[in-house]
Amino acid sequence: MYTELNTIGINLNQIATAATNTAKIGQAVNIDPEQLQNLVESLRTSIKEIQMQLLECGVTGNELEENI
Repeated sequence: MYTELNTIGINLNQIATAATNTAKIGQAVNIDPEQLQNLVESLRTSIKEIQMQLLECGVTGNELEENI
């Protein structure tokens, strides 16, 4: 699960970097909204799954904030 979350983060970073570089040279940014939405939904799902696993292990919100 952590590998999947990392992969999603890398993909989002690549999209953001490409958009930034394209905008810097004055070109229109061409991002597939459907692909971006799919990545965001995957990220949300993964975060919820991780939160549930942490709760099952007895990790509290305070402990999570201390480790961020």
